[in-house]
Parts: sequence; C-alpha cells; structure tokens
Amino acid sequence: MPINVAQENYGQNIGAGTTITCSLSNTQAGSVFAVTTYGSSSVTASITGSQGNTFTPKTPVDNAGASTRLTLHYAPNIAGGAAANTFTCTYSGSTSNRFIAVAEIRLATLTAFDGFKTR
Repeated sequence: MPINVAQENYGQNIGAGTTITCSLSNTQAGSVFAVTTYGSSSVTASITGSQGNTFTPKTPVDNAGASTRLTLHYAPNIAGGAAANTFTCTYSGSTSNRFIAVAEIRLATLTAFDGFKTR
C-alpha cells in the first residue's frame, strides 16, 4: 500500500534553546505521525503532542563532522481530531539550529516503517 502524506508542517529556530514546536490540524484517527528532529549531537530529543499520542524514536543519525543529530520519531494509530495538535520537541540540553518537521501519514499498517535504516 502506498504511503499518503496527508499534511506536513515544520518549525525552526537558529538561536540556542531547549524546545521547538509546530502544529497540524484536522488529523485523522488511525494515521501515523512521523516527526523528524535536528539539533546538536550532544543532546537527545523527545516529542510530545497535545493529543496525547506516544512517540517512539528510531536510531538517530549523527554527523560527526558537523556535530549534529537527526532523529525520526513516530506515533502509530493516532487519536486525531479537528483541533490543532501542537508538537513539542524537548532537547536534553540547549542546542542551536533547532528544527522539527511533522507529517501525518495515512497507511493501513505501520509496516512501512519496518524497513527504516540509518546507515
């Protein structure tokens, strides 16, 4: 079954800080949220959403030369709803060049993420 990206959004801030946010509205129950975070490789990122979905991180990809880290987080079988869902990425310490990208993906099962590899 093909992946259908229903909607996406992002947030970014080049200043130092410990959080970054973005929102999606009118999400469909049963979809999957895929969230990508970026920051310093010296910190870890965790995701919360205002709809109460649980996010699981995949293995981060570190760029040693730039001291940065990219991490994919996902939440399967989301609650959904018309109200805005605000996603907050909280870093374990201060980092500059904070970035979060969120996609609502509609697919029958989570098997599309089973083959995700990080090198």
